[in-house]
Amino acid sequence: MAILMPPKTKAQSKPSPADETLTAYQQAFEQRIAEDLAAGAPDWLGTLRQQAFTRFEALGMPNPRKDEAWKYVPVRTIASTPYALADAENTYLKRAEILPHLIAAAAESHIVLVDGVYSAELSTVKLPSDSGVVVSDLNSALKTHGKLLQKHLAKTAIKDPDPFVALNTALFGNGVFVYLPQNITLEKPVQILLVTTGGNEPKAVFNRVLIVGEKAARANILVQAVGLNAGQRLQHIACEVLADENAEIDITFFRRANAFMHQLANTQVVQQAGSKVAVATIALDGMPGPVVDRHSVTIDLLGEAAECVLNGLSVLSGTTEVYNHTVINHHVPNCQSSQIYKNILDDEAKGEFFGTIVVDKGADGTNSQQINRTLLLSNNAKIWTRPQLQISADDVKCAHGAAVGQLDDTQMFYLKSRGIDAELATCILTYGFAEEVVEKIADPAIRQYLDNLLLASLNHAQNPLSCDHVCNTCEIE
Repeated sequence: MAILMPPKTKAQSKPSPADETLTAYQQAFEQRIAEDLAAGAPDWLGTLRQQAFTRFEALGMPNPRKDEAWKYVPVRTIASTPYALADAENTYLKRAEILPHLIAAAAESHIVLVDGVYSAELSTVKLPSDSGVVVSDLNSALKTHGKLLQKHLAKTAIKDPDPFVALNTALFGNGVFVYLPQNITLEKPVQILLVTTGGNEPKAVFNRVLIVGEKAARANILVQAVGLNAGQRLQHIACEVLADENAEIDITFFRRANAFMHQLANTQVVQQAGSKVAVATIALDGMPGPVVDRHSVTIDLLGEAAECVLNGLSVLSGTTEVYNHTVINHHVPNCQSSQIYKNILDDEAKGEFFGTIVVDKGADGTNSQQINRTLLLSNNAKIWTRPQLQISADDVKCAHGAAVGQLDDTQMFYLKSRGIDAELATCILTYGFAEEVVEKIADPAIRQYLDNLLLASLNHAQNPLSCDHVCNTCEIE
């Protein structure tokens, strides 16, 4: 006799991985609210968090089948993992462990967060007391510059359609606040070092960066995300850059993950008249594990004669995946934008460039250029490139282009015909391809630091343009 079992009710059914993930974030949100209350945080921060979490619940996790910005991103690996909030258990890091990641030029202006927790022992901020410049962790700034934070924090992020931005606003534990008063020029760069450590349990780190440049302020900033030790980690960075009239801000993002660590970042830039913002995104990874790295940059040009420059470089091997998503909104006339993103992909690495230039009706005089180029060093490497234009004005100059290929045979022949062996010729062409992006970074100290890391990532012990050795004496073991 067949025995018919009653169907499982909803309460009896096993929760899906997605449900478990949402439950974990709900618990994390409640934890953050409790921590804010215990720390005496202002009421407006709690209201902001609540609005953001409500927005996250409404948006839900990204759906690659419905959202073009996530079409190729394997978001399921992130959405199905119930991450708990990372804590301060690993803030005992010694200075020697982060020293290789610090640049000497920022010796008096670097700020370090470990697993989202500010480390006063590892940070050094020695700015002139009468300058008015603020380089501080967010929790300290809430007490000393609360009105500034209330005025600027999340004013653009709260409208972002990306659910991870809303989640970051709801769950960030700490972050970095950089404030540049009117007419201030910082001669030396500011370095923001965001360290994530490994562990056996899946944990998430939400870092927040707010950069405000008043009229005619100038600064160079390096935001560096570093993963130490292997472990199941999700790091999300939400960075807001507000550039007032004639401000000039160069910001460089450098990301290097460890195995099984996913990194997501959203950068939102708002520019007023005459301002100039340059954003460089550098990713150097070669991980054996399933690493997902995505950076979304959104620029809003709100004042005439504003200019933005976006540059990106990904040098990848192993099974690392890097996804670059850009949107430049020309809202007013006579603004300029340019972007060049390059990829060097080896082994089974994957990359994507999805860039959109939007020119609103009435934004005449717009001049915008967009280029994506990829060098494939392996038959198993893969790239998706999708440059797009959305133009609603008439008097504009806009162009975009993409190219995917291997090393140029004509260039190889040219070098070999002048006595350069094939291996060195390959080094020269590969390095030259990547260096075009690095050399655009304005600050010489940041540029040199990343150039050295680029050489190491390409397995070069020295600059191949000045190399006088055969390759087997140069390779890095």
